Amino acid sequence: MRTRGFTEALLVLQSFVNEVSVDPRPKDCVVEVLAGDDVPPSFASGVMAHCDAHFVQPTRRRVGEYSSSQWAVDPGSLPAMIDTLEQRRPIPKAGYAGYAAAIHVTWNIVLADGLRQPIPYQGKEHYLGFACGFQRYLGESVVYARISEATTANLFLALPYESVTGEARRLAEKIRSHFPARLSSNHWKIWRLTKKGDGYIGRSVSIL
Repeated sequence: MRTRGFTEALLVLQSFVNEVSVDPRPKDCVVEVLAGDDVPPSFASGVMAHCDAHFVQPTRRRVGEYSSSQWAVDPGSLPAMIDTLEQRRPIPKAGYAGYAAAIHVTWNIVLADGLRQPIPYQGKEHYLGFACGFQRYLGESVVYARISEATTANLFLALPYESVTGEARRLAEKIRSHFPARLSSNHWKIWRLTKKGDGYIGRSVSIL
């Protein structure tokens, strides 16, 4: 994404979700702080003290030479946490581990038709719970973003159509026009049940 900082990134991502999803609320929010030799101690300790005062006990892990602390953030507290980190910019870098403070946000997208009604057959229960990637399932559309000084976003789409219909193309084009990064036209697949009916096979299609 071409955004800079926390406030702008959340604004454009939330605007995208508002446009394409019946449910615009984030599903999961996690703030992460990295500490190590490259990170000024006053920065790490300041953000960690703020998180300790506002959120439940963090989980901790190692990221190479760095220590990572992560706090679950209630979605209602996300704007305030975004403001807090925006005020602490510029965010220092923790070497190869990236920026020393980031917020990981996941939205479950409930795709809507032209009348803003949920399109039927969204949910992995309609597709045998079939995983077509790591923690990615047929029937579930997801946006995941790592928001920081620079932001990255990953969009996984599961359009609930049996073929590439005009409606499917219009929805794909709407998504492309609102997503704040370029969507490739080369990574679309249509998934069909196997002959045994116990899984799916994907083949490339043109939709954009």
